[in-house]
Amino acid sequence: MINASDSGIENSIESCERWEWFGGGLVVVGVIAELAIAAWHPPYDSFWEQWGSSVANGLIAIGVAFEIKFGQMAGLRQSELRRRSEEKVAEANLRAATALEGAKRAYQTAKENAEPRQIKPKEFNGYIEMAQPAKAEILYVRDCADCLWLAFGIMATLKGAKWEIVKYGPLEQPTGDKAHLSAAVAAGAAVQGGVTMLGKPPLDWVDFKKPFAALHAALVCGGVGGDPALNCMADDKLPEGLIRIIVAPRP
Repeated sequence: MINASDSGIENSIESCERWEWFGGGLVVVGVIAELAIAAWHPPYDSFWEQWGSSVANGLIAIGVAFEIKFGQMAGLRQSELRRRSEEKVAEANLRAATALEGAKRAYQTAKENAEPRQIKPKEFNGYIEMAQPAKAEILYVRDCADCLWLAFGIMATLKGAKWEIVKYGPLEQPTGDKAHLSAAVAAGAAVQGGVTMLGKPPLDWVDFKKPFAALHAALVCGGVGGDPALNCMADDKLPEGLIRIIVAPRP
């Protein structure tokens, strides 16, 4: 029964019901036979006088047995169909819940991507204030309002923390052997996009009293987020003490 198809179980239930009706018919025949024998009063010592009631009772017993047995068989098969139906409903509910959760995540992602990235001054300044002011160069991808908005927020916040902004403005389109690269990548940004911090090696990631580590933590906790939204890279060509920030579109 467990391995049978749904249609096979339904056909089996119909067969059990037909046998139940047959059993009910035997009960009716047995009762009618009992009444007929009682009304007839067969001759003494005749077959019907001796065995008539037994035959009628036997038909009733067999009919009842058929009804009970095939009723149980039909019940088991109906329970199996109900179990399968409940499993299908549970699976459908799970798929619906999964689809709904995926839709919510997609909506949240789309909402976040639609909103411009911005700095959270409180969280940002909490780390920036741990280090001595340093020099920063802030560049952003041209014709990208989100990049401009975020770059301006970083610049304004650092300037408020007494950092020296050496350069601030849009990236120039690369030429020569870098003409095939995007403006951000040509300037040293990570290929996947997002915000890239460049500093002269060795880079310090732990000591928040040093500008690079403090700025990294400020960007992660202050609105940009971690990898892949923020990338850190070393550049030997940078002047000592200068941190370059390149703002590219979201990864």
